[in-house]
Amino acid sequence: MNSVAGSWWQQVSYGQTSFEFTVLSDPQTADGWWPAPHSWQDYGRNNGNWYQTTTNIPPSYALVPDVTANVVQSICSNPLLLFVCQVLPSYNRLVILQNVHSFGDQSLGNDFPFTIATGTALGNLVVSASWANEDSTDSGVTSLMHELGHQSGELSHYGDCSAYFSFTSFNSTLPASGAECISGWDIMGISYSLTQFSGYSRVSRGWINAANTPSFDLISGGPFTQTFLMNPLEVPPTDTNPNVIRLSIGDLSWPTFSGYFVECREPIGGDVPSPFPSIPVSTIPDQGVLITNIHEFSVSDIPGAPAHHVERTLFPADQLTNATLKPGQTFSDSVLGLSIRFNGYVGGDAKVRQCSVSIAHLESLPPPQQRIIRFAGSAILNGLAQTQDTASISSDIAINDLIDADARVRVPIPLVPPWTGHKNQIFVRVHDRSTGAVDNVNVGVSVQQPAVIANVCAAAPKRPNLGTVNLKQLVAGSSALAELEWTTAKVGSVSVEAVASGPANRIHTSTRFAFQFHHQDIERGGVRTQFKIASDPSCMMPETYFVAPAVSLPDWKVQAMPSAVTLKPGQDAVITVLVTPPAKRRPGQHAELPVVVRMQQQMLTDTGRIPKDTPANLIPGVHYMALGAITILAKVTAGPGSVDLHCKQKQGDDSGQLDPCIGHIDRPLAIRGAVSPKSANSPTIVEYRSPSGTVITHLVLTDENGNFRDSVVPQDRGRWKVQARWSGGEMNDPTESSTMNVDVRWGR
Repeated sequence: MNSVAGSWWQQVSYGQTSFEFTVLSDPQTADGWWPAPHSWQDYGRNNGNWYQTTTNIPPSYALVPDVTANVVQSICSNPLLLFVCQVLPSYNRLVILQNVHSFGDQSLGNDFPFTIATGTALGNLVVSASWANEDSTDSGVTSLMHELGHQSGELSHYGDCSAYFSFTSFNSTLPASGAECISGWDIMGISYSLTQFSGYSRVSRGWINAANTPSFDLISGGPFTQTFLMNPLEVPPTDTNPNVIRLSIGDLSWPTFSGYFVECREPIGGDVPSPFPSIPVSTIPDQGVLITNIHEFSVSDIPGAPAHHVERTLFPADQLTNATLKPGQTFSDSVLGLSIRFNGYVGGDAKVRQCSVSIAHLESLPPPQQRIIRFAGSAILNGLAQTQDTASISSDIAINDLIDADARVRVPIPLVPPWTGHKNQIFVRVHDRSTGAVDNVNVGVSVQQPAVIANVCAAAPKRPNLGTVNLKQLVAGSSALAELEWTTAKVGSVSVEAVASGPANRIHTSTRFAFQFHHQDIERGGVRTQFKIASDPSCMMPETYFVAPAVSLPDWKVQAMPSAVTLKPGQDAVITVLVTPPAKRRPGQHAELPVVVRMQQQMLTDTGRIPKDTPANLIPGVHYMALGAITILAKVTAGPGSVDLHCKQKQGDDSGQLDPCIGHIDRPLAIRGAVSPKSANSPTIVEYRSPSGTVITHLVLTDENGNFRDSVVPQDRGRWKVQARWSGGEMNDPTESSTMNVDVRWGR
């Protein structure tokens, strides 16, 4: 494993990633193997596959933690093996080899780690793990490489998109069926051959720096024509010879990419027919220019859907070799006015020859019949890694913070703790990334407390419970904002969902966000967040949902209780998440902790559409897709700050303030204030409450000195009440001002 897996990973990551394996033996057994958690009589062999001979066997998804926990706990409970127990925290990835002779491996971990109690002062182990079958042929190594991909953070890209998933493509000419996923072109597809990683997978892991790839905005970037001399994907890129080109229909600042990837491919598997001569593993003997349709936004619209697929279909010839452009061939997208031509190879050595590729994006063609509206997609909070297959963090929903009607994405997300008992402003930003205007876009927003992460199955979209805003028109290549107000009556977790639909959309475009803030209570030690997992009545059968943190931060402890729950259609369950901050915490220390809800996804084989290259023993296994996530935002503060509020009267000077202040109907009432300690660009809510009970809420930002100004034009005579609420900035709790009274009189 060290010679094969280690060198293979060094190769595909351009030397940036490697695996080193250590076999931990049991000194108390003659053969060094650890005792299985269940007797071998519970398992059987049947023609190269396995089956359960009794009914008390854990399902395959439970086997990995079951075996791993058994091994760990048997070590740590034995005083003679304490020295072994003490080295276990240095391992964060485990592989369990089992005596099952069939093709297939499986992983738990990656963004779904599990926790094992050691029963010692070491506390808990948080690890990811894979189980691997001992295949009857050496081709099983390909399945293991796939699972190690999961352990490095890669997602799966399986099968036939049109058969298994319903997704919206920006290419209106995309055939209704036969659109292949990446399949044999990426080890994270169906790994029946030792395929390398696609360009998309390498960019998503950071092995290829997206910032250094030729990248073009096809909507607002203007026309261009350019020819590139591309290195094969197997060769690292250089400043003059890229190996990936990105053609985007989203703004290039978006954290989720939508568009085309162009890559130069040589025989997969290290540019040689057999990457490891000692192991007879097959490769795909193909070459050319591969064009993939990247649609990471599908991960937002449909959790678990593959993020990309091969643009040129394999059918009807049904051969993987049909996917690439051959010298002289051209791929065109008439909707975007895009043409990609593979001019031919440059260089005579098959190991180093390059691809000459010309790309032309000319003047825009007439607007397509179908328009596309979508959100920018999932964002990363403050640089913290987070699951890609959840739409819980979206920069397109802002709560009590200002965002512009701009295509660029703000990171971190514009979010301020809700003001309990008062109106909170919610902004939803929608992007038109097509070549024509979109009229009458309806944006509906729903808010739930406590937060609900639901498996909606086949249920029709529900009517938004907060409200709907109509955007009359989105100009081509532009963005627009919908604004709503929401009053929260209690503290706790919140889930927000925004759905946008246009007159020609095939599906709704939606973005979701679930969260809970903890500020004042963080000093008391552990803080608790409760939310619900719900199964819609339209679901067909019971489903088991697994809950676990998506990131592990030093000294922050996160525990979900229960960590798994089985729900029948129509049922829900309450999940409690306990977060314990570092023992030596200090003001300003904070963490954004996504907690992911996942469910099994069984990939079934469509035997009528398996490529001819596929071995007969291919059996896609059980994998997991993210249903959603809740982000717990915990901050250690220095306590509350202060907010001072004043009014500037028409008569009198700035030095004095009468109580109450005086305003006049139909004339601006100007107020000013300051926060302490000083905090620049800090969101502050100013609330005006009229004598009749009407509430007007404005959102303002502080200047560099912590000051803010605002005004309102009163329409009611009588005593108005004005109050400000500061978000607290980086160091303080959200803080309210005292209420300021204003007597509004008839104008004169």
